[in-house]
Amino acid sequence: MRQFFHCLRVKKLNKSNFMYLKSFLVLLGISIALIGNSMLIAQSVSKEQTSYSKAKELFDKGLYSAARMAFESHLETYPEKATAGESSYYRAVSGVRLSQRDGESLIQAYVEDYPNDSHASSAYIELAEYYYGQKSYKKAISFYEQSDNENSNNEVIIFKMGYAYFIENEHEKAFELLSSITSDIELKSDASYFLGHILNEKGDDKEALSNLEQAFSSSEYGLEAIKLYSLLLFDKKEYQKVIDAIDDEESSTGDPMLLKLHGDSNFELGNYRLASISYKDYIKKSRRTDAASYYKIGMCFYQLNDSDGAIENFKKAALAKDTVGAYASYYLGRLYTTEDNLIFASSAFSNASKYETEIQAEAMYAHGKTEFDLYNYAAVIPIFTQYRNEYESASHISEVNDMLTQSYLNTNDYQAALNYIESLSYLSPKIKKAYQRVTYQKGTEYFNGKKFSSAISLFNKSLKYPENNQLQRDANYWIAESYSFERKYINAISNYKKSIQQGSNLAKYGLAYVYYNQKNYNEAASRFQSFINGYTPDISKQYLNDALMRAGDCFFVSKDYGRAITYYKKAEEGGGKNLEYIFYQSGVVYRYNNESGKAIASFEKLVKKFPKSDKTDDALFQIAQITYEQGDYNAAIIKYQAYIRKYPESNFIPYALLNQGVSYGNLKKNDNSIESYQIILNRFPRHETANSALLGLQALASSGEFDDFSTYLEKYKKANPDSEALENIEFETAKALYYNLKYDESIATFEKFLSNYSETTLAVEAHYFISDAYYRKSEWQNALDGFYKISENRDYSKFNRVIYRIASIEAELGNNSKALDYFSQLKKSANSNKEKVNALNGLMENMYILNRYDSASFYGENLITNHRISNEIEASATLHIGRSEYQLGNLDESFDWLLLLVNSAPDARGAEAKYYISKIFYDKKDYAQSLKSLFELTETYNAYDRWMGNAFLLMSDNYLATDELFQAEATLNSLIENSPLDKVKEDARKKLKEIEVAKKEELVTERDTIQSVDENTEGNEIKE
Repeated sequence: MRQFFHCLRVKKLNKSNFMYLKSFLVLLGISIALIGNSMLIAQSVSKEQTSYSKAKELFDKGLYSAARMAFESHLETYPEKATAGESSYYRAVSGVRLSQRDGESLIQAYVEDYPNDSHASSAYIELAEYYYGQKSYKKAISFYEQSDNENSNNEVIIFKMGYAYFIENEHEKAFELLSSITSDIELKSDASYFLGHILNEKGDDKEALSNLEQAFSSSEYGLEAIKLYSLLLFDKKEYQKVIDAIDDEESSTGDPMLLKLHGDSNFELGNYRLASISYKDYIKKSRRTDAASYYKIGMCFYQLNDSDGAIENFKKAALAKDTVGAYASYYLGRLYTTEDNLIFASSAFSNASKYETEIQAEAMYAHGKTEFDLYNYAAVIPIFTQYRNEYESASHISEVNDMLTQSYLNTNDYQAALNYIESLSYLSPKIKKAYQRVTYQKGTEYFNGKKFSSAISLFNKSLKYPENNQLQRDANYWIAESYSFERKYINAISNYKKSIQQGSNLAKYGLAYVYYNQKNYNEAASRFQSFINGYTPDISKQYLNDALMRAGDCFFVSKDYGRAITYYKKAEEGGGKNLEYIFYQSGVVYRYNNESGKAIASFEKLVKKFPKSDKTDDALFQIAQITYEQGDYNAAIIKYQAYIRKYPESNFIPYALLNQGVSYGNLKKNDNSIESYQIILNRFPRHETANSALLGLQALASSGEFDDFSTYLEKYKKANPDSEALENIEFETAKALYYNLKYDESIATFEKFLSNYSETTLAVEAHYFISDAYYRKSEWQNALDGFYKISENRDYSKFNRVIYRIASIEAELGNNSKALDYFSQLKKSANSNKEKVNALNGLMENMYILNRYDSASFYGENLITNHRISNEIEASATLHIGRSEYQLGNLDESFDWLLLLVNSAPDARGAEAKYYISKIFYDKKDYAQSLKSLFELTETYNAYDRWMGNAFLLMSDNYLATDELFQAEATLNSLIENSPLDKVKEDARKKLKEIEVAKKEELVTERDTIQSVDENTEGNEIKE
């Protein structure tokens, strides 16, 4: 250009210059054209580059969604431009990083379309990295493998490929790749951890440990390397190296697994104090603690003589249902034994003996011996029987045989003891002595069960080896008592006399009663006197008082009234439950001895002190009779009237009416006399007094004082027809069948009788016997229908008994409210003490069933104040009062009543009372006393399955309340295995479910000590 403008300045052009100019102009035209085109091209390139740059800028900022859209727009606008390859690449990568479905296909399309593009080799790496990040290691591996060798020296990529192969269990490939990492120190440490794993699998422990040591410095896998390293050393039993390795690495501090390994290693080396420190830290750090660790820390404390610490941890380990639990239970039992806590020791040894371990025999022996030391002989027998069967040649077999023998001798299962002894081929003097005692005890058991023939057989066996003189004497006495109950008096007399010769004073009393029952009153009196003279305080005073009374009876029958009174007075001075009888008999004796004033005084004493006695009505009648016999008719009439009003249902009413009528006649009060006779003939036409009443009316009619005699004569005839004898025979035949317990025949005979004598005056009596026969057969509805019909006749002599039957049947049928109505009616109309007691007892029992505890307690106390109730009724009343007060929340009052029963009733009632006492202690949170009471119950009342079951259930409640989960569980499992009652077993299972909830808080199930490699490592980030 410079030349061009230079030519323009030349004034003259020569030819050569012209030619040059011409050429220049041609070139200038071409240049101008080229410049125009270049400007157009430059403008187009600038737009393409701007579009690409904007899209790339979005990609670089990580805005992949916007970047993808921008690249797609760019590719649509500039599909054939130079940036198309890169744009396709970044569009595909954006899709991959956005996890879009077409991301992978875009990458594949890019590689196919631009195989020579600079990013072609890294496209597969991009996909591999994406899938690696998504933990899709198989896909990651496939794309790593499709990338070219450009990344063969990239150790980060190599590590990732090795890691992916490791996760996919292609350990050979993983090992090859990971072994090739040498330059990057951090990656080499990471790789060493996985190499250590692989070498460990191959069994190359030396190289595995070496690689794991190199991995200690890894920030990602250092801790895991230490864990695996320590575990390998522990498996090789190189415990000190384990300890040193863990102590040397600060990063291991506080890791639960390493704390456990540290503790286990110290434990194996006997460093119990150091082990206990590590275990404590492990338990604090670990979310879950296995039973084995509790066992080991317990053993540490055990070795260090720290009983409290050992027990606390053994208790938790013992809950495990495996051999760890067995060993923990065994040592727990030993510790409890040392502390004299034998109850807990027994449960522990029992659990230990259930598992096949090296200490099983020792645990079973310890279990049996503990029960023996607790005097639980019934429990010892099955334990040591099993021990003898399974460990016949064990070192303890001699001691076991001794304790088993003693247990049989001391158990209440006398039959089992008897079978055991009789199975022996040789009886030593000691065993003979035991045999004498066991047969004696079994005999008393039969006697108490009223199996007198069996009792006699056992007592005779007891006499076979008379090693103990007292047992020999008592056996003869009870043989005599058994014969006496069977009314075999000759045999009874023989054994009573033997017992007397052997020093039994009580046998004199029994012998006296034999003669008394034989109506040999002279001999009976002599024997009673002999017993009285030889009486010693070791015999209950009630025997003395009874003997004094019976001696009085003997002299009364012999008409030796003076001596009779002497003995009655002595019996009265002794007190006791027979006072009302003594007062009455004294009155009768005075009457016979013509001492009317003393007779009345005795009868009045009875009425005053025992106003509710069943003899009170008789005493009052006797007082009226004496007054009548003395001729004091006005006074007699007053007494008879009072008597009739007070006892309208008494059997003496006809006699009172007759004597009242005579008294009125003697006083010339004929209208009153007629009225008395009429009542007899109207109400009691068949009574023996009816004839005298009819004669009285006849006399008054003859004197013109009475005009309606014929009416009453017809009544009498109707009531006493000529066929009376045949009628009575049929009636008495039916009665005999009833009394001989032939109820079906009796019912049929009575019904035939009623058919034959439709107008009989005995109809009501016959219907009574029919109804009562149904009652005896437990045909409640038939009996009830009959009794209800009879109850409409209030004048019937057995009216109160009918009411009692109705009440009892309604109670039996569960109609307790109805039963209450009739028991209340019986209470109001009762004429005797027995009826009064029956009424009160029925009211008490039904009130309790209806949850009316105040009333049940009230009627129970009414029963207790009656001095003439039987021991059985007294025990029942005491129990009902105690139970009622408990239900009312009056725990102290309940306790006092129940304690009375426990001290006097060695039967089911006593067992129930003892259970409630234990429950009272439990309710008051006095768990130690409750357990003590329950242990006493299971020792004393082990014959009563229901209360034994309830006792053990309550024991488990006490254990739960005191956090003794192991003891609670052992108790309930024992119930499930041994209780004969399904209800008890079901309750035990329910409680076990409750314990399972508590166990989750106390003991956590055992877990693996190390997690799988992929759980520990999968998903860890790789530092690039």
